Amino acid sequence: MKRRWRTPFREARLKLERANKHIVNLDDRIAALPDSDIATVEINPLGGNEVIKHDITDTDALVDIALIAGDAIHNLKCALDYAWLETVTKIIPSAVSKFAKFPIYPTSHALEAALREKKIEIFSPNLFRLILRDIQPYDEGNFAIWPIHRLDIRDKHRLLIPIVYYSSVNGIETENEKGEVSKDGFTMATTQEPPYYIGIPLGWHVKDKGKVSISVMFKYGVSGHEYRIVDSFSLYSRFILQVVEALEKFCESD
Repeated sequence: MKRRWRTPFREARLKLERANKHIVNLDDRIAALPDSDIATVEINPLGGNEVIKHDITDTDALVDIALIAGDAIHNLKCALDYAWLETVTKIIPSAVSKFAKFPIYPTSHALEAALREKKIEIFSPNLFRLILRDIQPYDEGNFAIWPIHRLDIRDKHRLLIPIVYYSSVNGIETENEKGEVSKDGFTMATTQEPPYYIGIPLGWHVKDKGKVSISVMFKYGVSGHEYRIVDSFSLYSRFILQVVEALEKFCESD
């Protein structure tokens, strides 16, 4: 069957589908990181106690994850642009060339000024209200649009790194001087990059070095905080889908 490439909003949805595939690939790439973990037991030269060392040897991970993240962000941003262009083509066909990109601004006041400058409120008062009041594509407005916009700009100039491992080690087993075995030991999560060192009390011995669990986060997110990359991108995708659906519904009802 021949694909209906020009079905309204199909292109925006195709971009969303592609973004979601990148997000799945991102999750798989991160999930594979513990497979490259090499765990050894060393002796602390200063204290003489045993130290567990976990080292992630997948040296290509950060670059691969950054590239996949950039592809996901690009497609999410394209989905917005395609949906917007589809809307303008239907509602204001004479002004398509002026409105090629989805309107995104730092504040609601800047957004309103830009829409008024382009006479959106005159061409289509309903679209003006939908963008300004409902979709809210500005910082502290829509949860996803502003971060996607900023990350897309950043990725055009440099890879979306640094990103940081957020790791813990579970299932550590040790034996004390009395021969008593302690099971299910663990470490608290840390943002330290590998290798990870876990000191054992002097006289104790390591029975099981444990397993590493890893999440990957942007070191400095748009908000200035660290956040898990896969969880955030998945939420962004859902919010962008809602925007596409809102514009599609608007075009059907207008």
